[in-house]
Amino acid sequence: MVIVDQDYVSDGWISKNLPVRDVKYFRLNASKYDRVLYHMGNSPFHKHMLSLIEDYPGVVVLHDFYLSHLINWIHHTQDGNSLFKELYRSHGYSTLEFLKEKA
Repeated sequence: MVIVDQDYVSDGWISKNLPVRDVKYFRLNASKYDRVLYHMGNSPFHKHMLSLIEDYPGVVVLHDFYLSHLINWIHHTQDGNSLFKELYRSHGYSTLEFLKEKA
C-alpha cells in the first residue's frame, strides 16, 4: 500500500499494482499494519511525514542528506520558529548565539 498526500499519483506502475490511500486513511487504519516504511526527501512534498513519523514510528529512507529546505519551508509558511528549533535541537544554543551576532 502507498500512502500519499496528493490527489493523483502519476506513476502508472504504482497506480496499477498498489492500493493508493491518503494520510487520513492511514491514520484511521495504522494499527492494521505491522511495519511502516517512509521515503522522505528535502521537499515540502514530504511535510506530512514529520507528524506521521512521530505518531507512527517506522523505518525512514532519506532521499537527501539534508532536510534544510523542508524545515525552511515550514519555518516560512507554517511556524516562524521551526528553523531555530531545529538548529537548537541539532547544534545547541551556541548556534543561535552565533546567528544573533550575525544579525
